Amino acid sequence: MFFFRNIIAKFLKKTYSEDYRFLLVVFVVASLIFGVFISLYENISLIDTYYYIITTATTVGYGDISPSTVVGKIIATIYMMLSITILGILMGKVAEHIISINDKIRRGLYKMKDGVDLLIIGYPNDDKMRELVIELRGDDRFDDEVILNINNIIESKNRWMDDLDVYFIKGLASNQKVLEDANISNVKQVLILANDISDINSDDFTISSCAMIKKLNPSVHVIVEKVRQDATLFEIVGADIIVDSASSSLLAQEILDPGAIELGDAIFSNSTEGTQYNIIYNGEDMSWEDIAISILKSGAIAEGFRNSGEKRFNLLPSLDDIVKKGALVKYRANSKLSKISV
Repeated sequence: MFFFRNIIAKFLKKTYSEDYRFLLVVFVVASLIFGVFISLYENISLIDTYYYIITTATTVGYGDISPSTVVGKIIATIYMMLSITILGILMGKVAEHIISINDKIRRGLYKMKDGVDLLIIGYPNDDKMRELVIELRGDDRFDDEVILNINNIIESKNRWMDDLDVYFIKGLASNQKVLEDANISNVKQVLILANDISDINSDDFTISSCAMIKKLNPSVHVIVEKVRQDATLFEIVGADIIVDSASSSLLAQEILDPGAIELGDAIFSNSTEGTQYNIIYNGEDMSWEDIAISILKSGAIAEGFRNSGEKRFNLLPSLDDIVKKGALVKYRANSKLSKISV
């Protein structure tokens, strides 16, 4: 009975047409009548009756239970024709409904019901989007996080979105309804990408999207990628992090570990304190521990080194790694050091 009750509850909704609801009612009533007569004439238990109804209606027919009386055979024959016809129609409707849902999901006509860990606005190109998500999924912290992309550029979900478990809603993020479909009130973090880093007009879309997002969810953390030099308008609409056109890896790092972009600016921009510098070490071979302590005493922070003849910097040196004469040493400071005094 619970089986039939659940079916009735699902199918007697307004989302289904009167014809299909009528067919379901006919099927349930016919099954109940059939079950009562079979139980009486064939003298079988309620459990066996239920089992026989299901195997008959679904055309499985294991044959372990079958009618032996004339009345039972007649009733079973009528029920077979009726149930197979009705179930075929209903299952076709269910299949059609599932296909319709999948098609809507693929075309971005979807409404998020669960919370979203990261909402990505915009779609500059396949490569940047895919690389960004790959960077995120490569971190254990983002294995099962919900990622949703809103854009008005692609017509349907790309294959890589399925592979990397990315949801998609088609539309403009400056549209309130689109953001509500994305369940914006339950979004933890937003990244707004510049659709075209060569077109300053991309910023207009970014600014309007950020303004609408902050209006609907003032507490959400928003990272924006900008084209123009001036950041004033982005600050006005409440962007939390503003970055010039950036690589997928840097954006992913900012999402995973907030402050990565600020650190990058501090390291590589001459307009901020803490710029990264290089210096040639001309002393005797020395452990990295001694070199790092000497640099720290000079008011700087040691970052790594590359010995002469080596191809790559050692940016995570151990304390006992040896820094040889002529090594190129990286450090961060407010001003350039004249030498390393050990």
